[in-house]
Amino acid sequence: LASVYLDLGRLDDAETAYGQALGLKADYFSAELGMGSVKNMKGQYNLAIGHFLNSIALMRKVTGQPDYALARLNLGEIYGKTQRFEQAIVELTRAIKAEPSMIEAHFNLGTAYMLIGSHNKAENSFKTCLNLNENYEPALFNLAQVYQNQKLWEKSNNILEKFLKVKGPNPAAYSVMAWNNMMAKKIKQARMLYEKVLGLQPNHQVALANLARIYYRLGKKEISRSYLERVLKLDLSESQANDLAQLLKKLSTP
Repeated sequence: LASVYLDLGRLDDAETAYGQALGLKADYFSAELGMGSVKNMKGQYNLAIGHFLNSIALMRKVTGQPDYALARLNLGEIYGKTQRFEQAIVELTRAIKAEPSMIEAHFNLGTAYMLIGSHNKAENSFKTCLNLNENYEPALFNLAQVYQNQKLWEKSNNILEKFLKVKGPNPAAYSVMAWNNMMAKKIKQARMLYEKVLGLQPNHQVALANLARIYYRLGKKEISRSYLERVLKLDLSESQANDLAQLLKKLSTP
């Protein structure tokens, strides 16, 4: 019952039901794990960590198994969300040791490595995900981002082509591919991809702004202006708005 409430997002009801389960059986480690999940979803991260650690201790006591992979996965998720990436790496490594086929642990580990700039380790983790499931969309997308971070533009786009075959048309993938092409000075391909983005998401800020820049470079000032006017109507950060306003000012200069 608690698990159903959790799936429905009824967190208070889930917490009550998990508490009742633990009241009936104090060493019920799955319920203790569930209680940690409730606290995690409520943003009560320190309490969640306590429940996850206790679920590991209970699991060892009840089953004699050396570790609880699912609890380690959840600990890694919390440490990742709170930007404690080194601790996340420790917990996710433990999860993988306990259950080597846990694809989510490999993915989260790769993401943690990516966020601290350990590109080779991130690549290895995402490739392990793809060895477990060659069509695992999150790993394909993040592997492409790893290659982008290394300025391997073509390699990044090749992975995104595989992602699109699995996922279908996707504005985020097209946007990353467009940026890769811009950096590789393949302006025509970048323009076409950004226009694909807008076909799916007409108010995509990056696509509008970069199309304005592309057409400005091509000397097509009126087209550039039309994209600028569209993007400046959106909710931009102050720095983005100032940057684009400067470009608009250049367009107005004879």
